[in-house]
Amino acid sequence: MRTAHIRIRGIVQRVGLRIKIKQIADGMGISGTAENAEDGSVLIACEAEQARTDELMRRTRDVAEPAVIEDMRVERTSPATGISGFTVIMGDTQQEMLAAMSTGLKAIIIMSETLSEMRDTMVEMKDTQNEMRDTMVEMKDTQNEMRDTMVEMKDTVVSIDDKMDMSLRNEE
Repeated sequence: MRTAHIRIRGIVQRVGLRIKIKQIADGMGISGTAENAEDGSVLIACEAEQARTDELMRRTRDVAEPAVIEDMRVERTSPATGISGFTVIMGDTQQEMLAAMSTGLKAIIIMSETLSEMRDTMVEMKDTQNEMRDTMVEMKDTQNEMRDTMVEMKDTVVSIDDKMDMSLRNEE
């Protein structure tokens, strides 16, 4: 097992990415740190086998939103030091709080948009249900008309049959 340094570039700061990385690493039992670098990237230092490091990178890409990962590079360095746990290294408290508030606000906006889309979909579904109900009423009316027509046809056939019977009897 070696120490791996993963640098993630893109829109990766002030979007909650380090916390997501910690959650993934904790779930995988990977030890290390995640911190914002001065160049705007996020730097992960972790101790894991290459396959687990690759899996950490894959999972990070999968849950990155609202972050936009443009590049993710890994450099495997010295043997593992035996650190335990995964830590998010925080910067200036005020900046971290502003970033957390910004991330929360973005999440609320996304949730609001999603709820609006869901409401619109529900309205469309209700309209479709109403159209289906109207169509079913029309079909029932048509069925009733067909039944009435069939009863009239039957009565006509019976009447014709009766007349034919009478005609045949009169001829005898």
